[in-house]
Amino acid sequence: MNTTKYSFCAHKTLKLGIVFLPSFILLGCQSGWYPDDKFGSSVNQAISDQIANKNAPEVVNRSTMGMDGPTAKSTIDNYQKSFEQPSGSTVSGNNSSGIFNPMGSSNSSSLPSITGR
Repeated sequence: MNTTKYSFCAHKTLKLGIVFLPSFILLGCQSGWYPDDKFGSSVNQAISDQIANKNAPEVVNRSTMGMDGPTAKSTIDNYQKSFEQPSGSTVSGNNSSGIFNPMGSSNSSSLPSITGR
């Protein structure tokens, strides 16, 4: 019984050696990696473009940072008002067939209904 167990372990070790030995030999043949001088420059440029104040310890001239306060406030207010619906517009779809019909007419749509009829 011990010889069978020993034979199995030796066979398994031989298999692993056949698989991994060529890999280790080929690793010794690899030369060094010498990246291009500009390697990673696009990432570094993108990071530096996202920095708002590149001279952080120095005093910031606020007039070059963008809009003044009142202009920015009115821009934000106009943006918020653009989401409000006018008071006279409503969407009607009052049929019970499951078909969305914004004009409010009967079942004269070419789209299938939710119920499949």
